[in-house]
Amino acid sequence: MIFGVASIDPKRRDELIKVLDIDISWSLHKVSDGQRRCLQICMGLLKPVKVKGSAGYVDPDYLRTFQLTDLSDVYSHGVLLIELLTGRCPIEFKNHEALKRLIDDEAFLRPVAEEKQSCY
Repeated sequence: MIFGVASIDPKRRDELIKVLDIDISWSLHKVSDGQRRCLQICMGLLKPVKVKGSAGYVDPDYLRTFQLTDLSDVYSHGVLLIELLTGRCPIEFKNHEALKRLIDDEAFLRPVAEEKQSCY
């Protein structure tokens, strides 16, 4: 799949990536945005983005789709603004049991939750 598309002119290759997927049997399929992004990463056209930050500031749409948009930044800044206005943390735990349940349910929060128990 990768070798057949990689030998095409780069401009044409980008157009094909947007529309087509060539599997091992050389049959064509329509590609979704997620598949197109994976194909672009495999071909070296895009580099994967590693997102850093605290759990309370991450855009819920990013957690669902793993795609950053301008709205992801707007969400994070909105959380920060609300935190400044109210004086409350984005994620508050009344007891350690709630924190442990969240860590057990959401593995991606483990490093953030273990490093800091409070938001400051």
